[in-house]
Amino acid sequence: MATNADGPAPKTEAERQLIQLLTGNQVSPEFLGQLLQGEMRDSVKAILDQQRKTYGITVNHALNPEQMVAAGGFDRIGRGILRIKSWGDDEPPERGIMFDESDTRIEKADVRLDAPTEEMGSEEELIAWVGGRGGRLLTMQELLAFAAVYPDVQRHGAVITVCYSWDDLKKYGPRAYVLGSENGKRYIEKGWDSPKLWWPGQAAKFAIVPKETK
Repeated sequence: MATNADGPAPKTEAERQLIQLLTGNQVSPEFLGQLLQGEMRDSVKAILDQQRKTYGITVNHALNPEQMVAAGGFDRIGRGILRIKSWGDDEPPERGIMFDESDTRIEKADVRLDAPTEEMGSEEELIAWVGGRGGRLLTMQELLAFAAVYPDVQRHGAVITVCYSWDDLKKYGPRAYVLGSENGKRYIEKGWDSPKLWWPGQAAKFAIVPKETK
């Protein structure tokens, strides 16, 4: 394989991305040359193709939470997703996700799924990790739009975002929301309360869009 002063000369976009990734981790040019040849080359390309995959969505901000959740076609909707009337006069209605009713934009976004390789101990730590990768986590509207267009993705592993779902929650910080599947049934629910938000080995990924997406 041809090389230059910085290592192997890339022939394809996949090779260029691989070289950028591995040279940043101090991998030798000789090892890069082995990776980019023969059967190993095909396997590496398949991995890169999967990592680069994006899911195009269209978000209609004029839709209310009930409409967007209905469009998702979920088999189960967790508590706290939709507002529920109280059973008694003395009980307040259960909180549910809320959108800005003055926002009627229709926008497009490209979503990709990614996961940290290290433990994440808080929502703030996760958001910083996503920002370092040039992205931001999905809003609730974007997550619901994703679920409506790509319902089968969550059957192969949970899809997670961390966001604000109503104004009052900003006093306490963002909350994780999960698209998941159990026994083939799709659901959406609030994330877990855990001292560890993320740990390697989970069959789940975070939904991310480029930072410039508003």
